[in-house]
Amino acid sequence: MLNQAGFFSDDHYKFWAEAMNTALKLDNILVKPSKIKCSNEKFFKSLPGYSNHLVPFGKLAIVGNLEKQPKIENKGNYHIMMGYAENAPSDTYCLFNIATKNHKIKSNYCLLLNS
Repeated sequence: MLNQAGFFSDDHYKFWAEAMNTALKLDNILVKPSKIKCSNEKFFKSLPGYSNHLVPFGKLAIVGNLEKQPKIENKGNYHIMMGYAENAPSDTYCLFNIATKNHKIKSNYCLLLNS
């Protein structure tokens, strides 16, 4: 997915920590074949909020701009889903802005694209 977004082979190594963090979060909510509850549910006595809003790592998204713009201008920017935000509402994602190459945490005005 990162190659589709215009990243070269050297750039995707910058995201390995976010990819591993997301993989560990997802592994903690998976129920093992011989178990009844997942690891997170056993330890914290409940599922995390993001378990109802799962999105694949690297998925393209369009995040809307809140500033007033002319009618013909773009109303959003392309971002890449980099993980789930800590200590935030359950539908909040960590996103990477492709144009500015900055990380952002965003919950509203986010449209995840099918790819």
